Amino acid sequence: LVGATLSAETVVAPFILYKMGIFSLVSLPVNLVILPFIPILMMLCAIFLVFALVSSFLGLIFGYPAYVMAKYIIFIIMYFVLLFFFLFLNFLLFVSTTDSVVIER
Repeated sequence: LVGATLSAETVVAPFILYKMGIFSLVSLPVNLVILPFIPILMMLCAIFLVFALVSSFLGLIFGYPAYVMAKYIIFIIMYFVLLFFFLFLNFLLFVSTTDSVVIER
């Protein structure tokens, strides 16, 4: 679990830095914190969907745990996003990628 997360983060980090111009140094720890909850959330959402198709009242009852878990995951993500000092700005990417560069000989 940790190895797969580390591998994915390592491979995707340069692309994120190139496209967004910023890279969060806390993305790996945050991913490791919320990763165990993602399969549980997916299971709760699937259970919610099945019961919501049967009855809207049952959907509300079984959807509430999924809602609480999703709110927890979003809270953890937003908490670390607000720690702005963990951001690494790539100042080279302030130049738009659509501008053409002419090299004269």
